[in-house]
Amino acid sequence: MMKFNEPGSHMEPTPTLTAAPPAPPSPVHSPRRRWPWVAAAGAVVVAAGGFGQAHLRDSASATTPLSAAAATTPAPEVSTVRPVRKTIRKVIEQPGRVEGYEQTPIFVKIPGFVQEWKVDIGHRVTAGQVLAELSVPEEREELKRREANADLARAEITAAERSLDAARADVAKAEAVVRQANATQARTDAALTRWKAEFTRTERLRVSGASSQQEFDAAQDSYRSAEAAWREAEAGIESAVAARQSAEANRVRAEANVTVSRAKLAVAEADARRQAEWLKYATVTAPFTGVVAQRNVDRGQYVMPPASGVNQAPLFVVVRTDPVRVFVDVPETEASLVADGMPVTIRIQAKEDMEIPGTVTRSSWALDLSTRTLRVQIDLPNLTGHLRPGMFAAAKFVLERPGAWVVPTGAVVTTDEQPYAVRVENGKTIKTAVKLGARQAGMVELLQKQTRPALRGESTPWESVTGTEDFLTARPAGWSDGMAVATTAAAK
Repeated sequence: MMKFNEPGSHMEPTPTLTAAPPAPPSPVHSPRRRWPWVAAAGAVVVAAGGFGQAHLRDSASATTPLSAAAATTPAPEVSTVRPVRKTIRKVIEQPGRVEGYEQTPIFVKIPGFVQEWKVDIGHRVTAGQVLAELSVPEEREELKRREANADLARAEITAAERSLDAARADVAKAEAVVRQANATQARTDAALTRWKAEFTRTERLRVSGASSQQEFDAAQDSYRSAEAAWREAEAGIESAVAARQSAEANRVRAEANVTVSRAKLAVAEADARRQAEWLKYATVTAPFTGVVAQRNVDRGQYVMPPASGVNQAPLFVVVRTDPVRVFVDVPETEASLVADGMPVTIRIQAKEDMEIPGTVTRSSWALDLSTRTLRVQIDLPNLTGHLRPGMFAAAKFVLERPGAWVVPTGAVVTTDEQPYAVRVENGKTIKTAVKLGARQAGMVELLQKQTRPALRGESTPWESVTGTEDFLTARPAGWSDGMAVATTAAAK
């Protein structure tokens, strides 16, 4: 019999196998009846020890079969899904405001005193309607002076034209004198030729004795007289030509005077017209059809053009109310999905949430650097005037992103503000960080996935989703890296 506490024994009693001893006998029992109880207790202990040794031998022999069974347990079967391309539709609503299609502050162009204002706030005006009149008497007198200068220039043109007519007559007279001088020269030239021939004949006759000295002297005198007359005619031609040139110069000068006088008239008339246009600024008119939103002027008030750097209130503010413009600032994340012409619904809170369909008219295209938003404009007809500038509005956009990679929302979980999904590759699970986009009807868009670096210590790169990834469809938070799984066919 082996004792449990015997040195060298490698076995210890198994609590579940140790029999509890029976209750001790009552003290009134006879001492002779104790010994049977002790013997029975010893038998139970010996039997328990033998059973414990047998049980330990059986347990040791069964350890190896149980481990082998655990090792051959099949991997759990999981359902996976692959990303598919779909058109994501996202509805966003952004606050906006109603503004007039045009809103113009009216200032004066010339200084003066307000003689009369003709409209007040709330008045509907048409383009060109008079809003106010200024008193500017000095400007009106300046217009009269410039008009008089124009009249003077016209008179100068008349005098210059008369002088031109006289110069042209002088030119004609000088040309006649030239012709007369040419005729005289022709006559004297013929006389000179005649008397030269006569003088030559008489000189030959005198040498032969056929003519007297008296005849020779007479012929010589006539020849000399004809020669002098020819020279006189030549000088007359030169004088007549010079006179004609002088008359021609006078004519040219007279024509120039006419041109100068006409130019002076053009300048004088331009000055008069400019002053007349300048004087029109004394009448303040509406630039377009609309409503007077502000009036900041009274009769007798001195007004002047706004100075640079001075905050000066306008005389009037006119707002064009048909159509109106609704301005909305779209966040950067949705800005690329907004396009001109896309439908939009405008909700007017002050009109019991009245909804008005419209389209995007235009956008700023560039984002505001301070708010990182895109300015979007929607034009709305407002013939009845039910929309007023300054009203609060909300714009509802239905944005579409075609060809987005999507998976069921149950395939993605977020831990420590980082969304991830469990990817299955070669029968093993891989926790994969992902970047998410829009959500729609139980689907979520995958923008990028994060892959593991090739070497330890390298940065973790982000890659585009390809559609060949197998992601667990449910309870991704219950899985860790490297767990063996068996997958079903990927969902299409």
